[in-house]
Amino acid sequence: LAAACALAPLRAAAQPLVELDDGKVELGATLGAEGRLRGTATLKGPTLRVSTGGKGGARGRASGGFPLDVERLVVHQGVIVFRSGPQGRELLRVHGLELTVENFSNRKAASGQTRIEGKGKIGRQGQLELSVKAEPGTTNFVGHAQVAGLGLGELGALVDRRFAVPLLTGKFALRLDFSVRDGRINGTAQPSLTGVGIGPGEPMLGELK
Repeated sequence: LAAACALAPLRAAAQPLVELDDGKVELGATLGAEGRLRGTATLKGPTLRVSTGGKGGARGRASGGFPLDVERLVVHQGVIVFRSGPQGRELLRVHGLELTVENFSNRKAASGQTRIEGKGKIGRQGQLELSVKAEPGTTNFVGHAQVAGLGLGELGALVDRRFAVPLLTGKFALRLDFSVRDGRINGTAQPSLTGVGIGPGEPMLGELK
């Protein structure tokens, strides 16, 4: 998610699906050749709120904008909150996020790769790791992400509606290897469960899809 937010062009929406607030920002920038801006930035304690639902408005065209080169972006103790709808309840929280983005550029002619490395905590006991390499000035990237030790009980809001069986105990782990090129996603996902305990489910009405 952090990689997608850093690489994808921003689009207008009627309701905010992504909000960034709190935290402190430290900036350092120089104006280079051809009016190009180069700089470094450090975000301390930012909170990113992501809505999983809601009605989006009309999409605007992405703009190349001002030529920008970011040599290094660092996030300390970041937080990502997933919620059900723009004003909905919290579903899951990533916290203690330490993220580094190096050699980011919005120019296709830029040299080198953009590198993203991150780690943090997900839920109460889960651990998250992320590594991404991207082509400057594009949305093409490759990488992997890994989640370990996430309690199944914390996934209840996402899982129960589909399975109608409460997951009482157990741990969830997931490894993702992915690549995105020209809007096409390829990769593998390797989920695993350990120590799962279930409770009585609710009667299922209607068609099971």
